[in-house]
Amino acid sequence: MNNQSPTRLDAITSALVREFPELPATLLARYLADIVTWNDRVGLVSRRSTTAVLDRLVRQSVLMYQFLLENLPAASTTRPDKDLRVVDVGSGAGFPGVVWNLLQSGIRVTMIERKQKKTTFLQRTIKTLDLKHAEAIAGDALELGHRDDLVSGFDVAVSFAVGTPDSVARLIEPFLDSNGVYCTLRPRGEEPQPEIANRVLRLIAFTDHEFGRFCLYGRTA
Repeated sequence: MNNQSPTRLDAITSALVREFPELPATLLARYLADIVTWNDRVGLVSRRSTTAVLDRLVRQSVLMYQFLLENLPAASTTRPDKDLRVVDVGSGAGFPGVVWNLLQSGIRVTMIERKQKKTTFLQRTIKTLDLKHAEAIAGDALELGHRDDLVSGFDVAVSFAVGTPDSVARLIEPFLDSNGVYCTLRPRGEEPQPEIANRVLRLIAFTDHEFGRFCLYGRTA
């Protein structure tokens, strides 16, 4: 039995739902199976130990969402968690955007992905899983950050570890409204910067877990 077999994928999905019962089992299983099916054509995630990678990415997504909710009271945003407007920059296969929408269907998630093939997968996933408040947009974040319907339109921006914190934050900051926050996953050994994006965003909270370090930034006064 290889590492990408349906049996192994089912076992990982069951273990994730037992650990995080707020995840809808049927939808999660369908989502992960679709990633495996599309992976050879699109290159959504690593083709080595794919199911183990999916297990890690789901766990990271759920733990990051929990970290965000735990620290929102210390941030300036006052919108209830179920109404949050979230932009996931560099979403790839939909981590964490799709997982966050599965956790809380009331949040509004916009996933931005530069590669059209990955965006097509995300758009298909939104339809397949019937995600009511999700959309996927193909394009460069630098350009989309100036689009009238996206600029200053989000309470939360999120990204996994890509680029340097400051370079990514400069791309993400235009999406945030005046009370917005930026949540990111960084390597655990990396010292969190107290201010990023030309000191527009300041560090509110950070925490380590087995996969890396979550950091939350909010606008400076």
